[in-house]
Formats: sequence, C-alpha cells, structure tokens
Amino acid sequence: MSEPEGIGASNEEILEIGLELVEQARARDIPLRLLGAVAIRLHCRAHQHLFDQAERPISDLDVMSYATHRKAVQNLLKEKKYVGDEHLIAIYGESRQIYQHPRVAGLTLDVFFDQLTFCHTVPFRGRLELDYPTITMTDALLEKMQIVKINAKDLKDTIILLLEHPPAEHHETESLDESYLGRLLGADWGFYHTVTENLKKVIDYMRQEPFLEAGQMEMVERNAKALLARLAEAPKTVKWKLRAKIGTKVKWYQDVEETGQIY
Repeated sequence: MSEPEGIGASNEEILEIGLELVEQARARDIPLRLLGAVAIRLHCRAHQHLFDQAERPISDLDVMSYATHRKAVQNLLKEKKYVGDEHLIAIYGESRQIYQHPRVAGLTLDVFFDQLTFCHTVPFRGRLELDYPTITMTDALLEKMQIVKINAKDLKDTIILLLEHPPAEHHETESLDESYLGRLLGADWGFYHTVTENLKKVIDYMRQEPFLEAGQMEMVERNAKALLARLAEAPKTVKWKLRAKIGTKVKWYQDVEETGQIY
C-alpha cells in the first residue's frame, strides 16, 4: 500500500500498530477500541481497495476508553514509549490525550475517554463492550456524521461504511443499530439535523465524485435513504419537538473552536 503523506508507515502497518495496541490493552483488562477511519477499514475488509481508489490514506490512530481506566491507559502508553503532548494533556487530559508513536515518524495517537465532543457529543459509556477491536459501526457513523462542516475524507469513509453496513432494528456487529440511533437523535434535534443533512450530503458527494461501481452506489444510496426514513419515523421527545420549531435560526451545534478542541 502507498505510504500516507507525512507518516513513515504504510496503511497496513498503521492498522497493525493499532491492533497491537488494543490487544495489549485487552491483556491488561483495559477497554480500548479503535475508532475513526481505522475502525471503518477493519470492518470493510471486503472493500478495502476502495479506500485506495478514493485516495483515502490513514492519517492517524484514534482510540476510545473509559475515564475509569485513564491511568491504566497512560501507564500502558508510557511503557510502550509513546510520547505525550504534555501541553494538550494538561488542558484536555480528562477527556482527551494526544501522543506520538515512538518509532513511526508523524504517527499521532489520539486517546478519548467516555465520549467524543466536537460539533455534537457522541457518548460511549457502556458501548465499548459491543464490539472488538473497534467501536461499533453505529458509533463510527455518528463519529463521522456529527461534523457540521464535513469534509471529503469523512464523506468517503461514510460512503464505504454504508456500502457494507445496512440499518437493522437492533445491534448487530455488521449493521447499523437504527433503534439506538433513533433514541439518541430523537432526543436531540440539533444532532438529528446534522446527521440527517450529512447523510444527504453523502449521497450527493457520491454522485459528484464517483469511485464506486453503479451497483455499489445503489447500495449506499439505499442504505442511506433507509436510515433517513427510520430516523424520521423514530419517536421524538418533547424537547426535540420544541427545538425543532426554532430550527436553524439559532445555532444547533458547537463550534469546535469554542470547545477548545481540534479535529
């Protein structure tokens, strides 16, 4: 595989580094799961070649754990000679920590605890046990679709994710849990709005920048539209309905700059 720009390792080598780290954590009873583009690649092995066709190299490693295991994660990374960004750890350390790989130049490890907080908050408490060695594809979808100013790389990841993972009524390892998505987004109009608008953008981008075959494009569009329909039908809370009346007249998301976070 081609070497990602700025990183001294191939995509496959980065996958192996991530898998090794998660396995080392498991040996110590530390819940640690891969997320982001790496998680999607590992769940889309049948279409791994599409990431290369779409010119979507791996740019970093992202993992999720629980805050209750923060110290154990830090000890593991220290033992493995990962180099922490002490300045950022001092600022964000309770929810996020950033490290550099000890041997691979340019490879950053982003460690999150309990949740992702960017444009919207994606909760992970109690969800890491649902899959291994990655987060669920339901959570991976939310991770991508919560980005208000979504970019091409996240759209590409989501297209390939939707090619292999259709919505299902409940949690299944290789499906998208429409019941969970409906409950989560049915309680938060802003998050719902961002996710549903981004699913529409996925379809539009796929048509404008095709890297799939016609039949594959039909599958992605079918899965995206099925999920949109399920989300529209899902019960909504009173809070959701009241916020929906205001709509986009009031900002419905957090600016990443305001949270102090960086993507």
